[in-house]
Amino acid sequence: MLQPELRKKTISGNKKFGLESSQMSAIQLSQQQIKLVPMFMGTPDVLKALQKLPGVNSEGEGTVGISVRGGNIDQNLITLDGATLYNPEHLKGYASAINPDMVGNIDFYRGAFPARYGSRLSSVIDVTMKEGDFKKYHGSLFLGALSGSAMIEGPIWKNHTSFCVGGRMSYFDLLAYPALEKVYDNPDKLLPYSEMKYFDINAKITHKFSERNRLSASFYYGKDNDNTTPTDGAYEKISVIKYAELPGEYDQLLRTASLRKDSTATSWSNMCGALNWKWDINNRFSVGANVAYSKYDYSIIQRSYYKSN
Repeated sequence: MLQPELRKKTISGNKKFGLESSQMSAIQLSQQQIKLVPMFMGTPDVLKALQKLPGVNSEGEGTVGISVRGGNIDQNLITLDGATLYNPEHLKGYASAINPDMVGNIDFYRGAFPARYGSRLSSVIDVTMKEGDFKKYHGSLFLGALSGSAMIEGPIWKNHTSFCVGGRMSYFDLLAYPALEKVYDNPDKLLPYSEMKYFDINAKITHKFSERNRLSASFYYGKDNDNTTPTDGAYEKISVIKYAELPGEYDQLLRTASLRKDSTATSWSNMCGALNWKWDINNRFSVGANVAYSKYDYSIIQRSYYKSN
C-alpha cells in the first residue's frame, strides 16, 4: 500500500523569545482594534471589547461589567488620562461610559500591574484619550440603535496645539421606548424604563513644546437618569392609622384601608479632569507629571403615592 508523501513545511516569524520586559499580563489596544470587534446593534463599546480577551468574563449577558480572573467588577481600576472613573456604566450597565471615539489607546493589566496604580485588586484599565490632529480639521458622526455620537478635532495653533471634543447622547426614551410601547403586549411593564437616558462629553487640548515634550489637559463628564416608577397594578394594600381628638373623650385610633405604591428616581454622574506633562529624554528614559481630579455623584429620590380603597 502506497503511503502519501508529506511535504516539508517551514514556519518562521519575527517573534522575539526571552525576557524583554518585567511587566506581565499586560496588553495594549488601539481605537482601531476596539472598533473592529463585532458589537451588539453595531455600536462599538470599549468594555465589551475587553470582554473578548482571555481571562475576562462579563457580569451578565449584554452588560459591560467585567470580571477579570475571578475578581469582582468593583475590583477593577479604570482611569482616563490618570483620573479615576468610578462608575464606568450607562443605561443600567448595557453601555460603557468610555466614548470609543475619544480613545487613543488602552493599557490593560490583567494582573501584576505596577504599584503606582494601587487601590484595586483585580485589574487596571488605563485609558489614554485621543490627541487632536495638529494639521487639519475633521470629525465623525455616528447614529446607532440606542445612542448617537459626534467628534471633532483639529489644530488651535498648527503643528503646536490641538483640540479634540466628542460627545454621546442616548435616545432610548425618544425612539426605542415609544416603538416598544406600540408592539409590547403589556406596555405598562415598560414604564420603569421611560426616563432612562444618558449623555457624556470628552475634551482634550494638547500642546507640543517639541516632538518629545508635550503638555495636555483633558476633561470628562457623564450623567445617567433612571426612573423606576411602578405601574398602577403595583399598588400595595396597607392600613393607615390616624389619631382623632374628639371633644371630651380620649384620643381614638381611626383605621382607613388604603393603597400605596412607591416611586424611585435615580441619577448618577462622573466628572474627571487631568493635567499631564511628559518629556521623553531618549528612547529609554522619560519624565512625567500628572494632576488629576475625580468626582462621582449619586442621587436617589423615593416617593410614595396613596389612594383610598
